[in-house]
Amino acid sequence: MHSEFYSWLRASLQELPALQADFTDFEVADCPYPELALLSSNIAFTVSRKLSAQQSGSEVPPAPVASQFAALGREEFAITVGGDGFLNAMPSTALIAVYLQKLIAGEGLWGLSPLVQIGARESRRIIVPEHPNFNEKGLRNLLSKREEAKRFLQSPRSARERDDALMLLAILADAELDSGAYRRGLYGSENVPWYLERFSQDLQRIVTELTESEITSYTVAAASFPHSTRFRWLLLTREVNAQAALFGRPDLIFARLLVGVRLFYETFNRPEVRVLERTPEVIEAALFGSVVKKFLDSTLPRLEICCESLRSVLHR
Repeated sequence: MHSEFYSWLRASLQELPALQADFTDFEVADCPYPELALLSSNIAFTVSRKLSAQQSGSEVPPAPVASQFAALGREEFAITVGGDGFLNAMPSTALIAVYLQKLIAGEGLWGLSPLVQIGARESRRIIVPEHPNFNEKGLRNLLSKREEAKRFLQSPRSARERDDALMLLAILADAELDSGAYRRGLYGSENVPWYLERFSQDLQRIVTELTESEITSYTVAAASFPHSTRFRWLLLTREVNAQAALFGRPDLIFARLLVGVRLFYETFNRPEVRVLERTPEVIEAALFGSVVKKFLDSTLPRLEICCESLRSVLHR
């Protein structure tokens, strides 16, 4: 949803000719106050600096600039202005519903281009690495901060090199993860290769073929509760992953995927879901889990090269 808000801001600049600005050097990020909004932007500060420079040093504060964006009344986002002039945005119910339907269909899971086009102006042209990987210095620095990673590297290797590399990636992704269960061959969420396989099996146990009306009902209901942790995961993950790839942090991508699997189990482990009847709770678990599975299927192959570099570390 970051890209949609970025495009909305670009389109909004065209409707505010008084600002006399057309630029791309502003940021969109997760709102630090999730109870208030989904996204936040510093665009008002960038505009105010440019306008101040154009007016020979006459200072233009960011808050009035931000208020002009908030007053547009465009339908895609509801805008509020933070105390310092940051723009806080919550996507509309209609936008969220369309966005979720595209995710459920498996569209655009990897990248920074908008899933839902807003405005005619082209958004950012940022090429995301097809196979995100650590740089050697960054990997060494991260390993130095993970005591569990050091213990894992000193333990005997198994015959499953890919699982070893995947487990090391999980340890780098989650500072609280203990590799003991994996090393002893025990089942459980801390044995991450087993956990991901179990997730795929459990997902197949619940409703997998959903009607169009059930999908529509789910997306409309989800759009009504965008502050939910699960729905925030759906709305923010694709671009968080892309940004992590740009910065050479595949561990952050893997961390995001593990959060998605854990959120699935928060729903799946409820008694009303385990009955496996076609209830709203089961439909929600099935649809959320199917999107998480699509992210896994789309992303894990892209991390294969990363796993290769981790294997080389394992063998040193």
